[in-house]
Amino acid sequence: MLAVLAMCDARADDSALGRQLTEEMAYGQAFEDSQGVCRENVAAYDVEQSVSDTPNLLGGIKPGDPEWPEAKALYIKMAEAGCLFDGSAAEDALASTLADALSTSDLEALIAFYRSDLGGRFRQASLAASTAANRAAKPLTDPDAVYADFGEKIAALLARRDAPVEVLALRAASPADSADTAVLLSDRIMQHVTDGEVREGLQLAKRHSIVPEADLDALIEHAEAQRPIMEARFGESLDYELLRNDSVGGSMIRVVFLHRFENHAVPWQFVWYRGGDGWLLSSFKFTDDVAALFQ
Repeated sequence: MLAVLAMCDARADDSALGRQLTEEMAYGQAFEDSQGVCRENVAAYDVEQSVSDTPNLLGGIKPGDPEWPEAKALYIKMAEAGCLFDGSAAEDALASTLADALSTSDLEALIAFYRSDLGGRFRQASLAASTAANRAAKPLTDPDAVYADFGEKIAALLARRDAPVEVLALRAASPADSADTAVLLSDRIMQHVTDGEVREGLQLAKRHSIVPEADLDALIEHAEAQRPIMEARFGESLDYELLRNDSVGGSMIRVVFLHRFENHAVPWQFVWYRGGDGWLLSSFKFTDDVAALFQ
């Protein structure tokens, strides 16, 4: 019993020494300084530029709108909230970990060091260095770009959520009677897409495609989910243009269009194959990677 009591007393002493060492290190001040740097970064944040890059960042509110001052203030307030953490809990965790990881003699020696002239100078230098390091640290990725990318990936997940998993047999598709008709059908699909009628356009593609119906339905859901995200990122849909109409022998053609938005463009590609009964839509896709057009 006496041994157990002695161990409890020793742990209590080390806990008190861990708390004392945390105070001598001025950890609480360092924590407050780091939050201050975070608030400095928020105050310097260019909300106008972020909205220019991501038009739907504030729900479509933009500089010059009557709601802009209030919307901007709300965004700054939200960002500042991300700087706030529980300093007391952090100090408790640091003190407890130091008490567990160091011996009593180690704790006492370190406390004595911080109370020395050199220790005092080191503490002040550490606080200044920590603040400088926090100010120098920059995000490796743009938060708004991460936000937009996150929105796209969530939309894709939602589009796939209810899609059947099993692979269905090929459907009977209605072939086009000529290559010219296939190109015209591709053009009609693009008319629907650029007019905001994504489902109508892809339903037209569905009638001439050999792709399994479940895969086509999932693609239609994905395309519809992507449309508002694209408009938020790229601006209003303008029109489309035919970029190329390639043929491979007499049995395959590829039709490439450019869906033009205010700030970007999205390539669409349709591949048609001539079988025994006419031209069938073998595959089609869209992407915001315009660099692929130059390959």
